[in-house]
Amino acid sequence: METLLNLLLRNYLHYNLYDQAEKLRSKAPRFEAHSNQQANKGSLLQFCRYLFYLGKIRTIQLEYTDAKECLLQASRKAPVAALGFRVQCDKWAIVVRLLLGEIPERTVFMQKGMEKALRPYFELTNAVRTGDLELFKSVAEKFSSTFGSDQTHNLVVRLRHNVIRTGLRKLSISYSRISLDDVAKKLRLDTVADGAIDATLDRVCALRFPPNSHKEKESAEKRSERKQQEQELAKHIEEEDDDEF
Repeated sequence: METLLNLLLRNYLHYNLYDQAEKLRSKAPRFEAHSNQQANKGSLLQFCRYLFYLGKIRTIQLEYTDAKECLLQASRKAPVAALGFRVQCDKWAIVVRLLLGEIPERTVFMQKGMEKALRPYFELTNAVRTGDLELFKSVAEKFSSTFGSDQTHNLVVRLRHNVIRTGLRKLSISYSRISLDDVAKKLRLDTVADGAIDATLDRVCALRFPPNSHKEKESAEKRSERKQQEQELAKHIEEEDDDEF
């Protein structure tokens, strides 16, 4: 039953039928986890495959946190001999972590037997980390066939916004004031308008406060408080005089 479920999920995902895959998965009997001691290699690998397929589904559904957990579990639990499978898990896990704003550790790309296969994703990670949009475009074009065969091309496209955010973050640290045109030039954007925000800048109106206005406000408050105290004191004296009378 577990093998059949994985075969059906694999077929759906091969044709990018993620909605159908999720409907099948949700209605199928629960795929129980197996510990390494209890399960033979065959059933353990089937469970790892299920985690991998579930991780891909969750990624497409934008549920990156759950996707990351499934993909990392699939890679960790898979038999050491299943090198190709673990490479595929790590490729997807790397992209998902980048989408979450994380930067995978260098050791991820230096695993024995995986260096060459993960090289495109190492260069992709470096482009996202530096916030260099031109470098990101170059890497995406250079390894477009690899990303296409790995079915991660659409995910790589999503990373463009992460690259821009990283670049903006670095600019905000380096500059106290910078024009929008200079922002576009430094990020190598044709324009800073991306449709995310619909707004205009009114360069005539500005929020300006008179110098030492806060001090004037404080002194006014103190004067009001002092008058109130004087009135209370005067009233108290009058009451004492009335008592004596």
